[in-house]
Formats: sequence, structure tokens, C-alpha cells
Amino acid sequence: MSMTKVELETFVEGTTHYFRTAANQPASVGSPYLVNEGAPGIQEYTGIITIGGKRKGIVYFTASRPMLTVLLMRLGETEMTHENMCDLVGEVANQISGNARRDFGREFMIS
Repeated sequence: MSMTKVELETFVEGTTHYFRTAANQPASVGSPYLVNEGAPGIQEYTGIITIGGKRKGIVYFTASRPMLTVLLMRLGETEMTHENMCDLVGEVANQISGNARRDFGREFMIS
């Protein structure tokens, strides 16, 4: 079952909302796409949230160390450690998934 354009926009809006509010920095959005086969492109750090219920798959947020460094600074963090970077990508993926769950309802289960 493919995602509709409206459903996909939920994730785009959730991502842009996160950056606009948490980092006080607008995000530029390229063309969103669904990955059906093969490994998706990943950068140095990746946060992954598994989804189940009506839809099954993953929500992932991947970012480079320089991007996360800037984001951590905007969030007021002074320690640019590996652990803080891992926590941040997980938090972003979790926020995006949580926003989607709010829009999709109980049939969208995250773990």
C-alpha cells in the first residue's frame, strides 16, 4: 500500500516544524520520496523509529556531524560529543514520528 501525497506531506511538515520551532531555523525541503528497495542514503548519524499498525516501515532522520553541531549550538548545547549527536538524531526522528502519530491517530504505532 503506497502512501498518499497528503500522508507524505505530514512527514515533511513535521520535519520543517521541528527545525522552525526547536532550532529557530527554517529547513529547506527537497523532493520527498519513499524508499521501497535497497538501503536508503545515510549520513554519519541516523535516528530510526519503527512504525507499525496500518502502515509498516521506518521513519529515519540522517544528518552529518557538521549539521548536528550547528543544531546542537542552536539548541544551546555546548558539548559536541558523539553521545549528544546520537541523542539528537534520535530525538528528531522521534519528534517527526510523534507528530505523524498525532495526525494519523492510534493506527500509527511507533516504537
